[in-house]
Amino acid sequence: MIQNNMTCDNDSELHRSCDNEANRFCGLDIHKSSIIACIKNISLKEQVRTFGTTTTDLEKLRDWLYENEITHLAMESTGSYWKPVFNILDEGDKIKLMLVNAKQLKFVPGRKSDVKDCQWLSHLLQLGLLKGSFVPPEDIRNLRDLTRYEVKLQHQLTGHKNRIHRILHECNIKLCDVLTDIFGKTGFKILKDLSEGKTDAEELSKYFLQFAALKKKYDKARIALNGKVSDHHQFMLRSALNQIESALKEIDDVNSRIKEKVKMKFSKEQDLLKTIPGVDEKTSQTIIAELGVDMEVFPSENHAASWAGTCPSKNKSGENIRHVKNSGNRHLKSALNQSSWSTIKCKDSFLKGKYYYLAGKIGAKRALSAIANKLLKSAYHVLSSGKSYIDRHGRSEINSGNMCYLNGVNSFKDKINLVKNYVRDLNKDGYKTVFEISDN
Repeated sequence: MIQNNMTCDNDSELHRSCDNEANRFCGLDIHKSSIIACIKNISLKEQVRTFGTTTTDLEKLRDWLYENEITHLAMESTGSYWKPVFNILDEGDKIKLMLVNAKQLKFVPGRKSDVKDCQWLSHLLQLGLLKGSFVPPEDIRNLRDLTRYEVKLQHQLTGHKNRIHRILHECNIKLCDVLTDIFGKTGFKILKDLSEGKTDAEELSKYFLQFAALKKKYDKARIALNGKVSDHHQFMLRSALNQIESALKEIDDVNSRIKEKVKMKFSKEQDLLKTIPGVDEKTSQTIIAELGVDMEVFPSENHAASWAGTCPSKNKSGENIRHVKNSGNRHLKSALNQSSWSTIKCKDSFLKGKYYYLAGKIGAKRALSAIANKLLKSAYHVLSSGKSYIDRHGRSEINSGNMCYLNGVNSFKDKINLVKNYVRDLNKDGYKTVFEISDN
């Protein structure tokens, strides 16, 4: 159940609240232009009403709920239609809101209608059979919108660049053969000239003489830039270049806004996350935006990994094991998978050794996913403890008084297990090693 914009996973507390006769329940079936509401409790007659989705109608819905002294409300997470409803009903903190995943309700038998949907929601809520989704505070939600929008802009930018590559292939301009990045300083100047009708290969190749590293490619560039550029290709290049410039400006504005918000409220959490190997500024921003900074909403690191979808799935029946892909939070998973590439390149890193150990057993791709899972659990412990991450094999392990390990290490048991792993590896390599624990 969501309390103060957070998830409550305590089922016993939910059942206690639902068994209380003083509680009154409501189920909402939300659509684009209408909302069907059903209220009920043990001593209250069931009522069903229909409201619109304008701000005035939502305020009428809120007043109607207050008049009937509704204490608990459940709604389906239907697209983005639930957000304005949630924002208005959450203002007074008088009603405990629960956002329910629609997948948990779609296999309900019986006839299907909007009225029956809201009645079924209120009935399940009264029985305490619904599990609420994680809804972060408003400042985290706003930051999440910015980070996801920035990713969307990056995808659009990539699409514009791919379009230019296709145009150059049609013109038989082999700029990619002489420049690693055709959207760098030299490449952008050449693309600008081509879009303006300057197609002479001799003139275009002179840009290679302006930099010492490109002078040796001058002769090859004169051949590569000899193509056939029509008026249509010039127009398409101009349009794509304008889109790229606009997207770059928009990305800079969004990045500035993200940095400003993080620096204002979450600078401490970002500094802690950046101590994890492979986690840079961009990844730390995504973790804060998607996971939040209050880890009390997740009972354990495994719950956080299950919510994000980084943990391996379990689907076993008898001797048959099915490998099912976890849905989870695709935005967070994508950021962690990208960071895991940087993590496995960090020197003297425990996670690097863990990757190569797993890669030999389960393959490189699955091992990379395992490292992403480790990164998420590391972020969970760093944010929950408020202490910096320190690598198990790092040199600063001696000064670990104010540090935490991957699994909240620093305990005697974890140190013993670590030494046992070393002893086992030495014995595999042919060394005879004995490890004993003294009574002292």
